[in-house]
Amino acid sequence: MVASGECREATRKAFFEGGEDRTRAIEQLQECLRRLDEELKGKKFFGGEEIGFADLVAGWLAFWLGVSEEAACFKAVDAKKMPWFAAWISNFLQVPVIKDNLPPRDKAVEFFRNFRKRQLAAVNSVVHALENNVKWITQKRITPAIAASTAHASTRCPYPFISASEKIIFHGDVLICA
Repeated sequence: MVASGECREATRKAFFEGGEDRTRAIEQLQECLRRLDEELKGKKFFGGEEIGFADLVAGWLAFWLGVSEEAACFKAVDAKKMPWFAAWISNFLQVPVIKDNLPPRDKAVEFFRNFRKRQLAAVNSVVHALENNVKWITQKRITPAIAASTAHASTRCPYPFISASEKIIFHGDVLICA
């Protein structure tokens, strides 16, 4: 089912990415949702009038996609363009066993908003650290030829400014220890 793979990956990218990557992810997600809308045409659930296995497989979309949209400030579900899918969300969330076992939406949104913020801060921190290390290495003019004379690419990094457990990687003429 499309909801298992493509929609999940597109949702993840829409949640974490920015700029053009995010725009593409939202478009991919909307395409997945349009296909699900087509599958639901004229039906309350994927199998008909009763909830079934396919509904449970796609069920994360009913609650968590909306939480993701709100937490990360994007919109993928358009009730006018995907009326059957929008109705399915409502129908699915009204099933007693589903409704009774979901967390409070406001707390889920708050949690994922903070989670996203922390994850993006961590990524930015790593990117900043890598940029600074590459600048430092480049400024010190450590070239692959110099590094090769002291260490083979499969050996541990011999430079004191980088942890001894890191391996040497060459990227163009820049030495990076990873």
